[in-house]
Amino acid sequence: MYGFGDPETWGGRSYEQSRYEIAYEKTDEEQCAKLKEALKDFPDEFIDLIIESSEWHDHIEGLVTERE
Repeated sequence: MYGFGDPETWGGRSYEQSRYEIAYEKTDEEQCAKLKEALKDFPDEFIDLIIESSEWHDHIEGLVTERE
């Protein structure tokens, strides 16, 4: 998957993340940890489906927007 600082996206060029991108990644990491803890009895494949969904992306985007 292509991300903000993914070398595949930028072809090896130097890239500096924006404040939004940094906040998005930090929020995503925090929320993933909370989700994994809450669903620790569920299979990893189930959690991965949630994290890879567009709804998850929208959730993280909404949290970042609220914080700014």
